[in-house]
Amino acid sequence: MNQDKIKEIKQKYPKGTRIMLNSMDDPHHPVPSGTLGTVETVDDIGTIHMKWDNGQSLGLIVGEDSFYVIESVQNQEKIREADEKIRVLVVEPMKEPKVEYIENTLDDMQRVVGGLIEEIDLNDNTVLVCNEEGKLMNLQANRRVGRDVIAGTFFIAGDDGSEDLVSLTDEQVNEYKERFHELEEIEQQEVFEKIEITIRGGLKMAKQKEIKIKYPEARVRAINSNLAKKNTTIEVEIMESLNQIYKKHVKPEVREFIEELEGDEPVVSKKPRTIIEEHP
Repeated sequence: MNQDKIKEIKQKYPKGTRIMLNSMDDPHHPVPSGTLGTVETVDDIGTIHMKWDNGQSLGLIVGEDSFYVIESVQNQEKIREADEKIRVLVVEPMKEPKVEYIENTLDDMQRVVGGLIEEIDLNDNTVLVCNEEGKLMNLQANRRVGRDVIAGTFFIAGDDGSEDLVSLTDEQVNEYKERFHELEEIEQQEVFEKIEITIRGGLKMAKQKEIKIKYPEARVRAINSNLAKKNTTIEVEIMESLNQIYKKHVKPEVREFIEELEGDEPVVSKKPRTIIEEHP
């Protein structure tokens, strides 16, 4: 290995860099795949000396062993400088996931996703945070999650049950890097395949009714474009129409009785939720 290559390795893997091992080319006592470790130093022949979390200390050889950086020294320094930041995994359309540190504030979360946020619970104490209006804004299709398609940039954060989100662990970073590693080519028309509007009743109502509406994609886009200029939304317009239908077809005495039970007027949910259905 020439000196230029060794210099490059030393710069790329400084002391303190966190490494995730895919596989090690050692037939006798390899470090198990999936083990996390910290770089101790890079010697003059290019071997990366490691302190593995399981207690082993076998070094890595670039080009023979398979591994990748979980957390760079630069990112570690950033998080030490600002304890209020949390470590998240940001996933952009047609890009590989990347670790970032963000302020644990609503403003910074909205900055990352480009608008209002929506949280989707995942397994093992993690949440996916995306743009709540991503589909209505026709943001680029990103990844499939279950039967849904997430539009626009999203990020994964930890959730310990408290009010605030928390940093991801090394294991969670590794899990979701692998899960969202594949760059999915999703037709943009899938984003608007189905729009579901949820109408919620007052605080005292025992039941809620979901009204599902399918409407041509081009018309939905045209409506959204024009309503945005008027600082209103599809939900608001639909609610106004529903209230007119309600007042037109339900007798006043019946309305009075219903509204007493509800405690307040029915209101539309804050934002529509777009769901992708699979059709045979």
